[in-house]
Amino acid sequence: MVALRSGPREIFRMKSLTAALLATAMLVTPVMASEIDATEPTTPGFKLLRSEELLTENVEPMPSPVVKLGDMEIQLEKTTLIDLAAKFGGDIATSNKENAGISWLCYTTPATGTAPASLTWFASDGIMGMNYSINFIVTEVVPAGDTPTCIAPTASLNMTSDLPGPGSPVADVTAKLAGLDPTQDGTLSYGGEAPLPAYLDFPGASTGRTINFAIAGGVVTATTLSQVSTN
Repeated sequence: MVALRSGPREIFRMKSLTAALLATAMLVTPVMASEIDATEPTTPGFKLLRSEELLTENVEPMPSPVVKLGDMEIQLEKTTLIDLAAKFGGDIATSNKENAGISWLCYTTPATGTAPASLTWFASDGIMGMNYSINFIVTEVVPAGDTPTCIAPTASLNMTSDLPGPGSPVADVTAKLAGLDPTQDGTLSYGGEAPLPAYLDFPGASTGRTINFAIAGGVVTATTLSQVSTN
């Protein structure tokens, strides 16, 4: 595997126009959702998602993580923020709408057992179009400071994922995604192409995926997952 310097947005930026066209093809009659203007979050996990300064290990093929909220599977680039708002509540927050910014929902989860209290962000980049298809997920330990757009869901998320999340030892990460040396503090970042998910009807397209982890004291404090399919 070869290391390359890039962040999630840089990996896919050259093909973002194609992604936008593909996302447009997915549009259906829009369902109205409550939307608010907001400032893009600056929590450690969200900044990790948006970072362009990570040393990313190229992994091919990239794994295809399964993320579920109870019996609802989050299908990246298909499941929408509108779907989540209908099931778990919340207003869709959008930053920099005029310049194809980013929209999100954020839910709080209390500490349970060995798992710390956490925030879970579901986000839709501007290239996904106005149907708010989710292409970013962030889970992170609740940071210091205010997170005004994060709410307690109206129903328990019951989130499960085969990616190591907050509170997991760094050894769980390197067992899942080899190639980078584990560290007590810092970040681990992986990116590359993956098979096109069967639920996406994009003939000839390929899928780019990035997975990042923030590590402190030998455990995961944030996990981010990004996906954009292009041809």
